[in-house]
Amino acid sequence: MSEPSLPPPPPPSLMEELIEEILLRLPPQEPASLFRAALVCKPWRRLVTSPRFQRRFREFHRRTPPMLGFLCDNHGDGDRCSFVRTTASSPLHATTSRWRPLDARHGRVLLREPTRNVLVVWDPITDDRQVLPVLPRWAVTCTAAILCGAAACDHHDCHRGGSFLVVFVGTDPRNMFVCTYDSSDYFAAWSEPISLHHLNDCYIYAGYSPAVLLGNELYLGIPMTNTALKYDLELCEISWIQLPTLHYCDQRSVLTTTEDGLGLISLLDGKLCMWLRMDNPEANNNAGWTQFKTIDFGSDPFFTSDAFVVGFADGLDIVFVTVNGVVCTVDLKTYMVKKVYNGRGIHAVFPYMRFFSPELEANCLGDEELCSWI
Repeated sequence: MSEPSLPPPPPPSLMEELIEEILLRLPPQEPASLFRAALVCKPWRRLVTSPRFQRRFREFHRRTPPMLGFLCDNHGDGDRCSFVRTTASSPLHATTSRWRPLDARHGRVLLREPTRNVLVVWDPITDDRQVLPVLPRWAVTCTAAILCGAAACDHHDCHRGGSFLVVFVGTDPRNMFVCTYDSSDYFAAWSEPISLHHLNDCYIYAGYSPAVLLGNELYLGIPMTNTALKYDLELCEISWIQLPTLHYCDQRSVLTTTEDGLGLISLLDGKLCMWLRMDNPEANNNAGWTQFKTIDFGSDPFFTSDAFVVGFADGLDIVFVTVNGVVCTVDLKTYMVKKVYNGRGIHAVFPYMRFFSPELEANCLGDEELCSWI
């Protein structure tokens, strides 16, 4: 009688270095993949939750946070705010309310109650909301921007527990003014307003001109004009800059960032025109701007004369365009057009971009809540 054959030995374990190289290649735009990896076994959990892995993960994916969703300012749909997810699964707290989005940056969202000048800083992951103090001056129209207030921060995972800065821009019948709120101050309060006279009696409107941050300079386009407001965060100074002639009217353009500095994307006659501001604004007769690229969508019926550019995902080269209640994204690298949302009266789209960190979210949400969405 022959002896029973022994089962084959288990395959050798992969080296931790090899496992790390595999997990580094998980797609950041699907955060559930890292959480699933963390639940495989304790060694994998220790690996993906380590600060070293998180740093390498961000660097491997070019240090640009993925877009987990975006907020729409729906003026024509009951004046409500809609949060739209762009991932297959994520523990984002979707919101549908009358709070109007003003900005989204560095893991935070800035909201405003439309009937009052009350601002709220919102974390879509935890649903935490911090109401800011009453503004020092009443504004007839306004907009605002939020950004990380921590010094020497790379802004890739700076939302949790860190300080933030809010820049508020308002108008009254005579002046445009800017004031700031720094949460790092022990007695945090709004700064004294800095005033600037209207330029041709223009007004700035919430939801019409998403802010662009370029180094220490914050830019906000002024609807229906060929001008933008520039605020120097370091010097606390405001000034005007000119935009390309006839390419910022009727909200068919948005300010952007580029590898070479401040940019602008306009939509005209079925074409996306990309502009760059030159180092010397007096270099030519188009307010210091040069058009360096054009994408022609003339054969696409979506890009009609009624289409508007309403948002830009910084670092991802994705533009949001809307027409007749439909929002589409345009990938400037592949020219791919994708329908992402239906809504009425959309004047602005604010991408929510952030790396998802398992160890932070596990501490925040708890294992049971995490398992419910992965």
